[in-house]
Parts: sequence; C-alpha cells; structure tokens
Amino acid sequence: LRCYSCNLIGDPLKCQTTEICGDHKICVVTETIDSAFNLTYRLGCENEQDCSDIARRSSDVRRSLTEQCCREDLCNRGYPRSLTARPTTPSPTTVTTRPTHVITTPSTDHTTRHQHHVPTSSLHLSSIAERCPHGHSLDGYCYVGSIQYGHQWSKVNRHTADTYCRNHNMTLTSIHSKDEEMFLTRLLQGNPFWLGIKDIHWDDGTNFNFNRWDSRNYHSSTNRNCVVVVVSGEDYLWRTESCDQHHYFVCKRKMHVAS
Repeated sequence: LRCYSCNLIGDPLKCQTTEICGDHKICVVTETIDSAFNLTYRLGCENEQDCSDIARRSSDVRRSLTEQCCREDLCNRGYPRSLTARPTTPSPTTVTTRPTHVITTPSTDHTTRHQHHVPTSSLHLSSIAERCPHGHSLDGYCYVGSIQYGHQWSKVNRHTADTYCRNHNMTLTSIHSKDEEMFLTRLLQGNPFWLGIKDIHWDDGTNFNFNRWDSRNYHSSTNRNCVVVVVSGEDYLWRTESCDQHHYFVCKRKMHVAS
C-alpha cells in the first residue's frame, strides 16, 4: 500500500511525498498542532489495529482534532472527515474516521473548514479562540493534552513532558479544584497523567491549595520523585512514581484577559 507522507504540512492537499506502508498498515491523515499552536496535518502510514481501536472508543467529551484512515493507494491526501473511498478494486473500501477525544474552545482556522463550540462563562468566545487556539480552556487557563498529538506524544517520561511544555511557554498542569481535576481527567480519557509538582510546589508558581494524595503511596515513595493522577474507582488519587515511567501529560498556561 502506498500512502502520501508529509509531516506538519499546512494544507494536506499539497502533500506530494509518498511512502510504502509495511504489513498491517493503512493510510492516515491527522490534524495536529505545531510548536506555534498552528493547526497542521500529518499524512502517512498507521497501524490498522490502532486506527480501529481508537475508532471504537466512545466518550461524552467534545471532539475537535481528528484523524481519518483509509485503505487505498494514495487515498489520504485531503482533510480528515472529507476523504472519500475511491473503488480501485471490486470489493468496497472502508474509510474510518477516528476522533481524538478532547474538550475544545471555539476555533476558526484558515486552513480547515471546521468550527467547534463549547460554552464558557469567564471569557469572550472570540478572545479565547485567539489566545488558546485548538486548545481547551477552563477558568482563564489554556490546556493542551498530549493525547491529541497521536501516538508520537501519547506517553512519555516526566522530563520529556516537562521539556515539551516549557518549549511551548507552558508548564505541566497544576490542579486547584475538583472541577479542574475532573476536566483534566476527561481530557485524558481517564488515563494517568503527570502533574507539574515537586513536593508541595507547583511548577507554575501557583498556590498549593488542593491535593488528592494517596496516603498509602505517598509515605512509601522510595526513589519516586514525580507525581501522577490516577483514577481509582469513582475517586482520583495522586501517586508518586519513578520519573522514568511513561504517562500522558497536559501543558497549562494562563490566558491574558483581552483588552
């Protein structure tokens, strides 16, 4: 199978490079975000099972960034959700659209034709879209979750996560309320994720006024210097772990109020 292959291209219709996919791989086009928070696209090959597994997931979280997989030669040059199967063989071709489950603010991008809406009470919708493009906002903060970047950025060690956030002028997330914790947990689809905390000091300098320490874990944390949030039944717990473990992460920054 031959697929178009471009990384972080502004217009997927302009991709010209191709590659031969290996066994059990199909073509994919993926919405993603570059280092300047611009909406871009990645085209290439994807494990067929990975595409199928994510397509079967369900969530009540609103969706924005998407991927679309297809099983024809050179079928992935275009925008996700817009690809059509061209019947090059007698058997029908299946096209699978798989959403990445994220909470999103209203956004309009000149390279795409989609708009996404979620209500907010603290800031004007248009200003949020400008100051948190393709991210997720809550109470004046912008959040970008690693899970939306696809498999490349899904799970990393704590140092890599911290470096990635700081390179984007953000920090690993802090948590200051049950609402924020639930918001982040939904954003990461219930998966464990790194916190931006050392001892009781947040990396972003905000006050330490909320915690969910797992007492059974916190006081027996030999050689465990980093903290993750895990879902345990109906509860959320903060547990110390080796910083070399791989988890999802969320970058966070304060949005300046528009004048």
